[in-house]
Amino acid sequence: MTRWSVDALGTASPSSSGPGVVIVGASLSGLRAARSLREHGYHGPLRLIGDEADRPYDRPPLSKKVFSAPVLDDTSFELADHQAFPATWQLGVAAVRLDAQERHLTLSDGSVVDFETVVIATGARPRRLDTDPSMPEGVLTLRTRSDAVRLRSLMAPKRRLVIVGGGFIGSELASAAAEAGHDTTLVMRDAHALAPYGEAVGSLVSAMHHDAGVRVHSNRHVTGVTRGPSGTVSGLRTSRGWVPADVVVVAIGATPNTEWLAESGLVLDPGIRVDAQGRALGHDGRHLPHVLAVGDVASRPHPLVGDGSVSLPHWSNAVETGTAAGRLLATGRWSAASLPSFWSDIHGARIRSIGLPQLAHTHTVTERDPDKRRLVVEYRRGHSLVGALTVNRTSRLAALHQLVDHDLTTGQHLHEEIPDAHAGPTVHSPHRPHQGPEG
Repeated sequence: MTRWSVDALGTASPSSSGPGVVIVGASLSGLRAARSLREHGYHGPLRLIGDEADRPYDRPPLSKKVFSAPVLDDTSFELADHQAFPATWQLGVAAVRLDAQERHLTLSDGSVVDFETVVIATGARPRRLDTDPSMPEGVLTLRTRSDAVRLRSLMAPKRRLVIVGGGFIGSELASAAAEAGHDTTLVMRDAHALAPYGEAVGSLVSAMHHDAGVRVHSNRHVTGVTRGPSGTVSGLRTSRGWVPADVVVVAIGATPNTEWLAESGLVLDPGIRVDAQGRALGHDGRHLPHVLAVGDVASRPHPLVGDGSVSLPHWSNAVETGTAAGRLLATGRWSAASLPSFWSDIHGARIRSIGLPQLAHTHTVTERDPDKRRLVVEYRRGHSLVGALTVNRTSRLAALHQLVDHDLTTGQHLHEEIPDAHAGPTVHSPHRPHQGPEG
């Protein structure tokens, strides 16, 4: 475990006394919460606890630049924010229990940390294949920097890479691998990549994969993993035949890191259910003003989902909710952005999205140019525009943003039963169990 205090100039100094604010999760959202606290005038004790030994780093480049970064080590993609404010850091140790009533945390090393207010930013972890109780060497997920370092070392001899999952992480990784010259195969259970965003988006991205030399095996379920003579992975058994592999990356969605909160009294569905200001809800339906949740781990209300809640596994959500939580604790004001957005670059194409497309009942292609790989899709729920996605048409986003925002502010959104949303943002309906993300 690493523990230190850092002043605004990065100089080591002893931590101050008193419990103050404790942030569990030392990645992007927790980091932004800490910085926001200091920027908005909070001068009391501040502690960040993280289960990774590394200082905070940016995660999106892991799938986009795992093969192209000149150097990939324990300092790659490091976020400079951690040097900009005074705080006490405890890294390489995880929180294992929260006592919200007594206001203390139990850590994996057995120590207990008291707090006045806790901000939970523990994020999510990748889902794994459930076909085998134990996976052989060469099967991995991609969430942490150490995962990326391991993947890059395994692929050094340009071995056969198989990616399971046709969502954004899988597609970004396939793009990066193909660009680096690796033998790459994409296995997915849907007919096209990015299936929840519609056939037009999926067929375009699948075509880009084909054009880049990525083999795409669609409509396949993984049923098992095979091992070679040395015990390492040799391939995947699927519903439509065997696929050879030297390295397998599983990219089939994520699960919020909330197991440690099972006895906390917080509502988990499966993320931490929060109110409009990010404050965790207890089983009695009331919010806990001293417990906040931000980023991937939070399941928050949104005008588009009525009585349901939504989890947004995107960089912008981590930044916005973390910043808003710090502002709330320091000033009593909350101002998180209400319109979700994300971006992705796949085979050189710029993909941008706003709103919650997976809530739509219908979608309309308003512009398509296959030769220039341009696409604009609008997503509607009833008469309400609930989202939009563009490919190589970023200039259209400003106007589309205004249209979606207008439908929200004028109350045109509908609150019918929420359809399955199994990729990207995960939507939870109060009327039925959570459906996992798509691979």
